[in-house]
Order: sequence, then C-alpha cells, then structure tokens
Amino acid sequence: MMITHTVVRAPSRVLRPVVAIIGVALMVVLLLAVSGREAQAATIADCVAGTYFDADSATCVPAAAGFFVANNQAPDQDPCPPGRYQDETGQSECKAIPAGSEATGAASDGSAATGVRLCPAGTFQDEALKVACKVIALGSGGTGGDTAGLGSTASVICAAGTFRGDAATTPCATSPVGTFVSDTGATSPVACAVGRYQDTTGANSCKEVPAGSEGTGAASDGTRATGVRLCLAGTFQANAGGGACTPAPAGSFVSATGAEAATLCPEGRFQSETGKTSCTSAPAGSFVAATGATAATPCPLGRFQPDTGQTSCTAAPAGSHVPVTGSAAAALCPAGTYTASTGAASCTPASVGFYVPRPGSSEQLRCITATEAGLARCPVPTTAPAPTAPTPDAPATGDEPLSPQGDECPPGSWSATGTSRAGSSCTPASPGAFVALPGATAEETCPPGTYSDGFGATECTVAPAGTFVAGAGAMDPVPCPGATEPGLTECPEVLAVPVLERDAEPAGSRSVAWWVGGLLLVLTAGGAGFVLLQRRTGVLVAGGPGTSGADGALVGLPGLDTTVTDLSVASTTGPRPWPDAKSEAQPDVLEWDEALDGRMDGDETTPPPNPQA
Repeated sequence: MMITHTVVRAPSRVLRPVVAIIGVALMVVLLLAVSGREAQAATIADCVAGTYFDADSATCVPAAAGFFVANNQAPDQDPCPPGRYQDETGQSECKAIPAGSEATGAASDGSAATGVRLCPAGTFQDEALKVACKVIALGSGGTGGDTAGLGSTASVICAAGTFRGDAATTPCATSPVGTFVSDTGATSPVACAVGRYQDTTGANSCKEVPAGSEGTGAASDGTRATGVRLCLAGTFQANAGGGACTPAPAGSFVSATGAEAATLCPEGRFQSETGKTSCTSAPAGSFVAATGATAATPCPLGRFQPDTGQTSCTAAPAGSHVPVTGSAAAALCPAGTYTASTGAASCTPASVGFYVPRPGSSEQLRCITATEAGLARCPVPTTAPAPTAPTPDAPATGDEPLSPQGDECPPGSWSATGTSRAGSSCTPASPGAFVALPGATAEETCPPGTYSDGFGATECTVAPAGTFVAGAGAMDPVPCPGATEPGLTECPEVLAVPVLERDAEPAGSRSVAWWVGGLLLVLTAGGAGFVLLQRRTGVLVAGGPGTSGADGALVGLPGLDTTVTDLSVASTTGPRPWPDAKSEAQPDVLEWDEALDGRMDGDETTPPPNPQA
C-alpha cells in the first residue's frame, strides 16, 4: 500500500528570508498568546506548520524528530518518507539523504528516519534519497568516499594490478610485491611462480629470474619471490626462470658468483663434495687421469707418485720396487735382490750362481760359488784345514769359543756389526768396491776414474793411461786411445795424427793425411812410407817403402793397442819385417785403387805414385 504524503515545497531563494522572519514572528505571537492565556485552551486554529493539534491536551505539539508538519492547523504529524530524514523537532519538512549515505533510526519501511550516516566499508550508494547503501561486489571497489573507505558513492571493477576479496574493505587493493593481478575484477593476487619475481606493487605480471641468479624473499615452496640475487660461489643456475641455484655436483666446482654452469675438476684434481668453490689436488701417491673426478686413484703396485696434483704415476725404475698401492716413492731392492725392468711390484732374489752386492741393482752378477738364491755377496772359496785330534789342553779345531764382541773385520772386509761375531762372519769387499778401514759395517763403491777387479780390495785402482772409467763401481777400465793421463772419467777423441818415430817417416819426406771412414791414412811424399791409424780400435800401423822384403816399423804409442796378429816379431817399439801382400798376417789396411793412388787394381806391392796434396 502506497502512502501519499503532502510535501510543502520551500519558497524561492528571494522569499526565504521573508518567510523565515514571518515564521519567527508568528511563533513569538503564538507563544505570547499561549502564555497570556494560561487558563485558556488552544484550538486547532492556533497550530502552525511544524506543529499539530493534540486534542487530548488541547495544545499545539511540535513535530517530533523523524516527522514533519507541512501545513498550519494540522491534526497530526507525518513521518519522513523513505530516503529522507529529520534530526530536529518542530520541522515542517524532511531532509534528503545524500548519495554515499543511508538513513538511521528509521522504521522498518525506511520512513521516519531520524538521522543519516556515510555508507560503511564494503558498501556504496550512488543515488540520493535512498534508505540503505548497496553492498560492493567482490572484485570491485567503492569510490568517492573518505580515506577510511566510508561514504562511497560508486562501485568500480578492480583494474589489473588490483583486487578486492574482503567484504569488510571498500577500495581495490594493489597487488603486493611477489604477486601480480593480470585481469580486472580480481578477488585476490597471484603469487609469482618459481623462477619469477616481482619487486613492485600493483603489477600485472612477474619478471623472469635471469640465468645465474635466483629469487629472494620467496615462500618456502619458492613462489612469491620479491627480488633476485646472483648465485653464490659454489652454486649455479643454467636456465632463466630456473628457480633456486643448484650446488655444484661432486667432481665440479664454481669459483665465482653468478655462474650459469659448474666447471669440471681438471685432470690431477678432484672434488668429493657438492657446492664447493674449488677442487683438491690429488695427494702424493695418487693421481687423477680424467676431468670431473670425485676421488683420486691410488697408484697401483709397481708405480709411485711423489708430487701432488698429477695425472699419472711413475713406474718404479729398474733396481727398485713398489710393493703397496698409493705409494709416494719407490723402494730400492735390497742387496741379494734386483729388478731388471721398470714397474716392478717386488724384487727378484739373485738366482743360484749369481749374487747382488748392492741395493738398487738392476742386474745380478755371476758367481760360480753361489750355491743358493738371494745372496748379497759372492762366497770366497776356502780350503778347510785338515782336522787335528783334540788335545787335553786345547779344544778341537773349529770349536774355539768366540769372544762376546767378536773380532774386528780387517780392511778389505765388512759385516753388519763390523765384527766376526757368531752368526755374522766378515764378507770380502765385492769387485767394484773396497773397504779401507777395519771394523767396517758396509763396503764403499769405487768412484769414477777408478776400479776394483777382485774381492777384498782395500783401495781402488786408478785407471791407467790409455783407459778411462766413467761411472762408480767399475770392475774394469775401458780402453781409450786418447787417454794420455791416468784416472780419466771420460775418453777424449783422437783428432790429430800422433808424432811418429823417425823410422816411420823418412827424413826429407812430406806427409799428406786423409780420414777415410774410421781410418786415418797418412802418406809421405814420394811414397817413402805410410801410416794407418784405426780410430775405433786404436791400432797404429807404420810401413816402409812397400817393396817386397823391405822392413817397416810398428810404432808403439801410450794408450794404443799396437798388437798386430801373427806378426813374426812381438816387439811393438822396434822395426819388424813387413809381410808380403799375400800373407794372412798383414794388417787389414785400406785397399788401394786407381782413383785414389794411380795404381791398377790388384797391384798392392808397388808403392803408389807421388800423391798431390
């Protein structure tokens, strides 16, 4: 049922002041009349606009709040219609509820409102004269209100980058860092996915984390990152948008920040743990042969490595062995054993008939008196004395008691204790070695330039002229044509013809020389004689005129082997007969031919014609 209300329109702006004055005057007159007629009752004719006549009390009553009286002589007051309100008494009209507000103290139908308030949070009112505010839909926000979100006069859909999902709020909220809102009308923001981030608010998308970096400020699942940072040393990220940085795997490393890949450990180095910034050098006794190793490999049997960070192991040299894995050094084979090849894991005992006198040997030495294997010295054969019958005053031969300390080993022999104590007899010095003092516990090796060719030497022999000894421990000197001094350690090369005796180069002759291969040929002018020096063997041959039956001279020089096989005269310094050309005792000299000396082939007895220098 619709209720019709009579509304008195307000006079125009020009008449309003006049009407107000007249109204005030009428009120004053009315009040004076009422007060002057205390005993006289009022009538409806006395009631003006804003009041109505109460028959029970016979008085004019002012309109209550929420009501109004528009006309004079009104029998009753009227409630403010919905959309209007009146917060004062004695009023002839109601006030309009503005947009962004709603009525208070109203009846259930919205009439008789006594006040007005701003639309609360989460509501709005875009029209005036409305009783209640409207609810703002989620995904939209109210506008036109105050900073507290009250009094919104409009509702708008939330734009991209904003959202509203709480009914108790009014405006759309901007998406926080680490989130985004890509569409309009959103009720909540979206968290940045793993590998993406957002460091500003109100964003409609997230940024991609670059390779070599990872998101920061993220949730426990890696989403909602609010920033980005470079991967720390020891970690890497190969892909853009790849999420958290990955620790370097075992066998690799990352030395700097912002890496997009781990680096494999190089050869010679390894890494057994993850997330490391460097690799570890292979320790001594091990090696790393390939890149990306997670552990070093111990050197196998027979091989060793003294240095760190190596890619392979070294084979034990001949004369040594490596009996365990992971060794940093090779061990010399003890005396009595040897290794002839490299890379041995164990040493070989000297065979029966051989011995090895020194540690670190690569070969065994012949010993006809060695009747058992693994001997470190060659037993010296001895002749046992004939047994004698014991006498009552002396013990039998061979049963003499030894002194507690034993007898001191004499020069030329040695033992582990330096004495001939029971169970430790003295051993003669080996060839190539010597023992100079008594009581020795080891033999000494002959130094270069000397040698020892027998057992029990007390000193080494100096290499004589015509020989040399290059290394230590020599048992024989080596022939050397150019060695004119004793004790040499290297062999000088013969480059000049030795000075010959006068009977090898007749007076008044002139010599001409050629090197022909390994031979030095010297001819004297006029064919008076020739000299042939074999550089390789050191044989010097001097000849006379060359005619059948003529005498020649074989000149002996220091350090040269001047022996000529089957010559009839053994002397090497004086004249000796020269055999004829057909004799088998003739030295092997260069055969003449036409091109060299002008003679016909086969003519070996006729002296060559005069050579031209």
